[in-house]
Amino acid sequence: MMLADSHAHTMYSFDGGSAARADTICEEYITKGFSLAALTDHYDVDYIEDGLYSPYRVDEARREYEAACEKYAGRFELIWGIELGQAPFVRTRRGAFSLRTASSSSSDRSTTSICARISII
Repeated sequence: MMLADSHAHTMYSFDGGSAARADTICEEYITKGFSLAALTDHYDVDYIEDGLYSPYRVDEARREYEAACEKYAGRFELIWGIELGQAPFVRTRRGAFSLRTASSSSSDRSTTSICARISII
């Protein structure tokens, strides 16, 4: 059996805590017998624009992730992801994201799909 966490926040998320660095997360999970973790910090466009969250510091987060991958290679697998938004809608003020809902038929509105255009860094 492999233990994995597919949703871990670092210090780059508002709820990650100042000690939640990629390196310390790897150490903690190795100690607990985990083989893999995914770092999935928040990127909440609405809340950043509204001043509730600080902007995501992607360059710092990436450097920390890459250093941890190198340090723990062969002992622990680390994946880098992102958690997009908490709002029930996505604003299109700057064209960064778009939202489209569609149903399987004109009479059935229970099936929706959300499509977002995301810039790859």
